[in-house]
Amino acid sequence: MKKAEEKKTDTTVQEKAAELQRQYVREYRRRHPEKVREWNRAYWERKAQKAAKSNDHVM
Repeated sequence: MKKAEEKKTDTTVQEKAAELQRQYVREYRRRHPEKVREWNRAYWERKAQKAAKSNDHVM
């Protein structure tokens, strides 16, 4: 019985930790929209560069 209870408690703690992390990230993004915009721009720029590079090898 104790093993099952410990496993259930661990899962509950992990779920709570994940929820707290999601809550923190949502709040951070709400307070720093300019940083999120910059990160998204940089991400898509890297993706485009990678796609262009892989297309160069095909030709």
